[in-house]
Amino acid sequence: MIYLITITVFVFIASMVYYYYNTKVRYSELKHRFEGWSEDTVAVPQKRKKSSGALIKVLLPLLRVLGPLNDLIPLGFLKRRISRSLIAGNVPMTVNDFLALKELSAVLAVGLYIIVTDKMPDLETGLITAGVGFFVPDILLKGHIDRRKKEIAKDLPNVIDLLKLCVEAGMDFMLAVKRVVRDYKPCAVTEELTNVWRQIQMGRSRAEALKHFAWRVDMPEVSSFVRALIQGDKMGTPIGDILKVQADEMRMYRILKAEEEAMKAPVKMLLPLLFFIMPVILIVVAGPILLQFIRGDIFKGFQ
Repeated sequence: MIYLITITVFVFIASMVYYYYNTKVRYSELKHRFEGWSEDTVAVPQKRKKSSGALIKVLLPLLRVLGPLNDLIPLGFLKRRISRSLIAGNVPMTVNDFLALKELSAVLAVGLYIIVTDKMPDLETGLITAGVGFFVPDILLKGHIDRRKKEIAKDLPNVIDLLKLCVEAGMDFMLAVKRVVRDYKPCAVTEELTNVWRQIQMGRSRAEALKHFAWRVDMPEVSSFVRALIQGDKMGTPIGDILKVQADEMRMYRILKAEEEAMKAPVKMLLPLLFFIMPVILIVVAGPILLQFIRGDIFKGFQ
């Protein structure tokens, strides 16, 4: 036991030292790269009050140590899928870090099983427990992506309205993006628009930055919005008219989506109704009659 504690402490201290050195080097590189950029050059959004990556930040030093070991895994398709999911969720992790998190989750699941049951699992139980723990980060990541897409679908019409107001006031489209990012509440849409702004500042065309925005988010609403902007830019259509139409369409799409979910509600309530509510009603209604039938009191009225 003392050897396990010693190894754990050594790995933790080594990971903290590595993470501190790596962070210091990256900060120096970024400071040198963006030296001379001012706040007026880059649209800097306000910090979000709620941080969803607190646990990731705590585990990141350990993951950065274990992550390079996953370079030995020759599963390119798996890494591409994980990379796509991390980009869609805007998670500040590399593919190797996420694979290390999955492996660490599998080990922790087995350790939790040992603590709860106070015994070592057999081979089959250990594999099942490790498999469940291995896929827990995937489930959490999918839930994070779904919540982020719902947030984007909720805020995007309002952001488009603000962009329309700025464009109609005489601003260029990218200056309107900068203004909305700076003044609108911190959300997933402002994060993505900040990425669009920075890509354009680094040399990409507006069409390429918008296409990359649609590819990252992977939502029909965003794809329609980006397609309309690019097509309108090619045809010379006023940006204000395009933004107005897109905002109205997205609000209508959101209303239709809400109606669809409302129509699904009776079907979703069917199983709880059958398995939880109906048995209780039967017990309350038929219980006294059944007790009288068992005791024979129900036939006394006929005698």
